[in-house]
Order: sequence, then C-alpha cells, then structure tokens
Amino acid sequence: MRWALIVGGLLIATLTAAPALAQPTVIVRAESRLELDVRRDVDGLVVTGALRDDLGVALAGNDVTLELSHAVASEHRRTSRVITRVVTATADGTFSTHFQVDAGDYVVDAGYEGAAEHTGTHVTRFFDLDRAHVSLRVALDDGTRIDLSVAEHRLTIVATSETGGQDLAMSVTDESGDAELGHGTTDADGVLHVSLESARLGPPAAGRLVVRTVGDATRAEAQSELPVVRFRPTETTIALSRAIFSPGDTLGVTGTLTDGVGPLPREAISVVSADRVLSTVLTDERGRYDATLDESAFTELEGEVPIVARFDGAAPWIPGSESRVQRLTLSRPLALGWLWAIVPIALAALAVRWSLRRERGAAPIVRRPDGAPGVALGARRLLAAQRFDVSGIVRDAISGDPVVGATVRAGEHEATTDAMGAFAFTATREASSLVVDHVEYLPLETIVALPHRGEHDAMHFRMASRRAVSFAALRQVAAGLASDGEVALALTQREIFEVLRSRGASPPTLPDLVSRVEVACYAEGPPNDAEIAEIRRSAGAILARPIVRAASAGAARGRR
Repeated sequence: MRWALIVGGLLIATLTAAPALAQPTVIVRAESRLELDVRRDVDGLVVTGALRDDLGVALAGNDVTLELSHAVASEHRRTSRVITRVVTATADGTFSTHFQVDAGDYVVDAGYEGAAEHTGTHVTRFFDLDRAHVSLRVALDDGTRIDLSVAEHRLTIVATSETGGQDLAMSVTDESGDAELGHGTTDADGVLHVSLESARLGPPAAGRLVVRTVGDATRAEAQSELPVVRFRPTETTIALSRAIFSPGDTLGVTGTLTDGVGPLPREAISVVSADRVLSTVLTDERGRYDATLDESAFTELEGEVPIVARFDGAAPWIPGSESRVQRLTLSRPLALGWLWAIVPIALAALAVRWSLRRERGAAPIVRRPDGAPGVALGARRLLAAQRFDVSGIVRDAISGDPVVGATVRAGEHEATTDAMGAFAFTATREASSLVVDHVEYLPLETIVALPHRGEHDAMHFRMASRRAVSFAALRQVAAGLASDGEVALALTQREIFEVLRSRGASPPTLPDLVSRVEVACYAEGPPNDAEIAEIRRSAGAILARPIVRAASAGAARGRR
C-alpha cells in the first residue's frame, strides 16, 4: 500500500510538473559580425580581422577559429585542410595571426560559435599566392553614416597591387550579399566611383558595404568591407491648444513623429521647456502623440516660455529630432499689493468718465454682446453733422483682447491699430465703406457717412478669429449630436470627439471634421476662406443627416 502511494505521488508530481517543463524559454541574441582580411608577406600569409556585434561594439575575449586549406581559388573549391588555429579577440575586437605557407591557392575560413547574447557567424576568403595581392580602400563621401533621405551616395574604391590597380572589375553588395548595389571597373589610377541609390540600400540599420574583385590572371581576388549606419532623419512636430495659460487651465500638446516615409509608432516624446521635461508620452500606431499638462507642470516658470517636443532617438539608425519652438504665455494672478495701487486709479477714471458723460449729455453707447462680431457706433454728441475724424478700437470678439496690427481702410485713407487696438484718421466729405482686415480674423465692413455727429468717433469693432470660427463649427455639431453638459465643458477638438464617441454619437464623417478643425486651430497660419467654408459645409452635412438626429435623440434618452 505504501509503495502504491509513493508511485502515485511521483506520477502526480510528474504530471503537474509537465506543463511547467513545457513552457518555452525565449532568448533574444544580437547579431555578431566577422571582418576578415588576408594579405601576403615574404614567407606566408597575414590574417587580420575583427569580431563585433551589429552595432559595432567589440566582442572582446571571444575565440575565433581560423582554418587554412588548399583550394582551387578560381573555382572557389577547397581541396585539403592545412592548419587550424584559434585566436582571441582583443579589447577592441581585433585579432591577427600569421600562416607560413608556400605558393599556391588557399582559403581561410573564420568562425565564431556565438554565446548567450550573440549569434554565431562565419566568413570565407579565397586567394592565390601565385597572383599579386590586391589591396582595396573604400570610402563614402558621407563618411560611415548613410542618409536614406538623400537619393544617391558616392562610393570611392581605390585598388593597389604590385602590378597596379587598373582595369579591375568591382562589385558592391550589402552585408547580406544577396543583391548587387553597384559595379564597375577601376580606371588607370586604380580608382572607381560607384553611385549607390538609397532606394536599394535597405531599411535603416547598422550594416556593411562589401566590395569584391575576382582579380585577373596576374592579380588575386580581394574583398574589403566598410561598416556603415543607414539612417533616415526624423521629424517631430508640435501644436499647443492655447497660447495663454492661467492657473486652473490645462494645456493640450499634440504632434507627430515621422521619418519622411511613414510614422514612427511607440516612441518616446519629451515635451520640454528650457531643458526642463514637462511630460513624456509615447506615439501611437500613426506616429501621433497627445499630452495634457496642468498647472503643476509650470511651477517656477513665469512669463513667456518656449516649448518644444523632443525625440532623443531610438538607435543610431533612428536619430533624434526636435520640433519648432512654440511660445506659451503664463498668466499669473496679481499680488494683493498691486490692488491698492490700482484702486485709486480706477476710482479716478470712473470720476472722469462720469463727469464727461454729464458734460456731453450723450446717450449710452450701443454695444454688441460679448462674443458677437460686429461694429458698435459711438454716441452722437452734436446736433449738426460737422465732424470728419474717424477713430475706434478693434478687439477679439471672444476674448476682448486688442487686435494689434489690423488694417483699417476707408476710401483712400488707411490706418493700423496700435498696441491697444486703437486707430484714428481724418477723412474727406463723403460716405465711404470702412473695412477692418487682419490675417488672423474675418474682415469687418461698415459704412461711414461723413460728416458725422460723433457716432464715428470711438467706434468698437469685434472681429471673429478664423480659428475660433472653425472651432465654433465643431461645437455646433457637438451640441446637435449630444447636447449635454460634458460636451459643453470639453476644451479641445479631441475631448469633444471622445465625449461624442462615448455617447455613441459619432458619425463616420466626424473624425475628418475633427482633423480639419485641428489643422485650422493649430497650424502655423490661420485657415483661409476656402478652408473655413469646407469646415462649415462638413459640419452642416453632419447635422443634416437623419442618422445624426437619431443618434442625438438616443443620447438624450440615455441621459434621462
């Protein structure tokens, strides 16, 4: 009975251990590379080489096995082995040895067995001691780094031997040897220039350019290798959701990372201000990133600060890049002590305004509600029309900030708004169309009848920002699709999109509209009339579709 229990226990232990034993062990090993050069001296062969990994790092202390054999070099065929020797790579990965041999054809095989972290590799060199040794020097005009965004690269090959380096046929391949990248014949000076097309050089990576010649009747075949890094420059972009940041705000930072051919996914992007990292995020599968910064990111920073997106690079063949600088103004609340200086000034201003209004007996100025673009005239102060001066202040329709540098035209007269958004000029005796224009805003137009009774003095212009108009179209769509409080609180295009998607109120054309509005709001220049018209058309098409109204109603029922 006891033996049965013991056997049963062993059987159960074996069965329960089997799944654990069946789990695979994955070992990721880096590629290793052997460089080998064989040269003839007075009494034999000098064999030199290097053992490195795919990044060019020396694999010091590792053994390389060298086998020297008789061969028929012209047929690349071995006949009998002569010598086997083991050499050890030095601190810089190099090795060297000497074989004392007679004249004839030989082949050297070099092999590295590999280790826990590196794969094994093997190279072979055939040569004929009865023919003159050929030495090859290889150089790229770009150095050892090949920019794949450049169409072509020039490789220079210089061949020398006891009988000259002229008229030797050369071929160029990459480290795999699978495809010929170029070929040609050396000139009278033993020089050959080969143009290498980037499109044929393969993807970004560390590699080698391998130059071979089969020689001729008097000169032996030869090979030389040039370690290179093929890379493609990266480009990082950045856009900020706002230009002015106040306590309690959040700042959206978006952008892309590409290499000129496509996006670079799952790479780290740092949002930096004056060498201070504000946030680090990963790009998505489309190479886009999105970071949200709150007030804590800007501690100890003041005034206007530069912000860039920085990609530090993932490997020698994926270099880093930095976006253009964006400026963010940090708005801090005034210290309490300033209030005591402002209060008497404000009281004095109110007193002056009250006295002036009493003196003029003027009617109140008609103003448009905040956020509504348009023109508000000043108050009439005279019984008869006898004034020719025209003046006013131009402000942003939403923020109320002065619009600096706006052009104001009335017939042949023209003025530019100053730092306070103000302008003034004296016109002629005629009615004229007055136009206010600024690159960031939609133009405003009104009629100025001259002479006037004071109503064209101290006019107020509120201009609609082209970016704000584009964003307003998206907000109108959002209100039509899901008119709840969370949509109203959304601050960015992406927030609106995410809220609508979570409500099940995202028609197929909405992502395209969101992308258009993002470009309109964050691009370096404001949207033009055609782009605004297209945004409005897309928004109107979404709101006009019956499926949109159904989605909106469904969202409303869900909220109830």
